[in-house]
Amino acid sequence: SVTVPIDLKMKKNSQEMIPATLTIPTTASKGTYEGYIHVVNEKDPDDNYQIPFGFRLVEEGFEYFKVHSPSISTTRDYAPYSVKASDLDFKLNSPMKTLDFILVDSKTNKDLGIIGTINVSSAGVDKDLYIQKAFTGRYFPFTGNVKKPVGYTSILATEGLYKMKVIGTNLDGKQYTKIDQVYIDNNRPTFTLDDTNA
Repeated sequence: SVTVPIDLKMKKNSQEMIPATLTIPTTASKGTYEGYIHVVNEKDPDDNYQIPFGFRLVEEGFEYFKVHSPSISTTRDYAPYSVKASDLDFKLNSPMKTLDFILVDSKTNKDLGIIGTINVSSAGVDKDLYIQKAFTGRYFPFTGNVKKPVGYTSILATEGLYKMKVIGTNLDGKQYTKIDQVYIDNNRPTFTLDDTNA
């Protein structure tokens, strides 16, 4: 519901700000809502105006997060023509301050290390965003040392399936998480031709 003053007095040829409060119940369904505030001249009902308003109710955090290339190669020796890096695609449902990208062991769900951190305080919400060539197979390992939790030197992930986790932190320090996966494959493709004449 929208709460506005019942009466508003204005001088001729003047401007006035109308205070309005939008109240959204916790039971409201997610989606897009639109409405109007009607302003009517009590002395002349034909002199009336409509002020449109709208809002979109979503879950805070991410609309989606995706590793753009689900499989990459980290070597040119065996796969010179394969994809060597992947973009990271995402859409924010609510404002964030930072995003941390974490590489995770797919079998143990152990966080292996951090791929990178970016400041997204100026990024818009409800927009398709991406970080170009953000993952090349390298990450900064977690050390388990409280005084030095992240290694200074990046290391190259071995072949296999990994999960990639993004942690978004908003201005209040609240965090939101999304997970996708990526496969590192350095093998050459194999194929067999039969003896059939084409």
